Amino acid sequence: MYNGMDIVKNYIQPLNLFEFGDYVYYEFIYKYEYPDILIYSFIGSKQNNYQTLFNRSEGIINDLDGGPNILPRTIKDDNTILSMVDALTLKNHVASEEFKNSTPKFPKKKKELEKLAASLKETDNPVLVLVSLKE
Repeated sequence: MYNGMDIVKNYIQPLNLFEFGDYVYYEFIYKYEYPDILIYSFIGSKQNNYQTLFNRSEGIINDLDGGPNILPRTIKDDNTILSMVDALTLKNHVASEEFKNSTPKFPKKKKELEKLAASLKETDNPVLVLVSLKE
């Protein structure tokens, strides 16, 4: 006889699903055996061959400005993903060697991110992150 946790171990559990423009975002629990919980996210195109699967805890690498990795939460419109990052997390990331040694695609945006982080207090509200996809 199965108990509830035995059943949970055998199935993928959906967490978040949304469409935006040509894309579908699907977030799910792949493995739930406490304390090992694996959550993955998938982004795929409905029109072309683009697909990516990533570990939710790692997020999407932010090579635009070198900021923290992007963890999609929802969408703004057909071309914009919304995410957020805690003020303290952002401040710590900008102070890290990883950030200092990063070479983002938009160095000017990296400087702007440094200014933003310097203006934040540890107790400030989370920072909203908007990421526009290539058209």
